[in-house]
Amino acid sequence: MTSNTKYAYAAAALIKLLKGVTPQLAISGRSMQFDGKGNCVAGC
Repeated sequence: MTSNTKYAYAAAALIKLLKGVTPQLAISGRSMQFDGKGNCVAGC
């Protein structure tokens, strides 16, 4: 199995776990605030 195949399986597993959830990427040096439901409310 090549490393690309391993990454593809890992990505597929992550997508399956996040189904219905919009991920927010971390931005270095920037603060973000979320409400109780996980929605970004500041610094988005």
